[in-house]
Amino acid sequence: MLWRESGSVVYGWPMNDKDFFTQAIGVQPPWEIKEVRMDVETQRVEVEVECAQTVWADPETKQRLHIHGYEKRSWRHLDTMQFETILLAKVPRLKYPDGHTELVPVAWAEPHSRHTLFLKHGPSGYFRPANLSKRPAGSCGSSGMPLTGSWSGPWNEDSCGGASTR
Repeated sequence: MLWRESGSVVYGWPMNDKDFFTQAIGVQPPWEIKEVRMDVETQRVEVEVECAQTVWADPETKQRLHIHGYEKRSWRHLDTMQFETILLAKVPRLKYPDGHTELVPVAWAEPHSRHTLFLKHGPSGYFRPANLSKRPAGSCGSSGMPLTGSWSGPWNEDSCGGASTR
């Protein structure tokens, strides 16, 4: 397959599921996508993220920190098509010389959050309209609020111009 580069975008480059989610979620070292699992029956995608770094240092004292253990965490991300998307990771807990421990921060979510930054703040936090003098065209979810619910449940009253299936 031929490919061409335009700025930081590569067109026509073959991409697998790990590459796709690395780009879509913005996973950066020391984190990497370990596995992507899709369950068609439950319409769910699980993206397992792994921390490849094993040696850590205190940013202030430059002393080596030891991994005290791992905490299993999960975050809800934007849907991938109609599939609920969940990020899973074992986040390292570092032990400092004074005895306290802290989880390594993750770039895709705020501390203690159960949602990724993109789900929490929505696309409007990342993508701005090209022409701010024009109001964007209306559509489902154009208010900037993430669409919630499922296709099998009733529509929200405020979705798609107030249509409801109740």
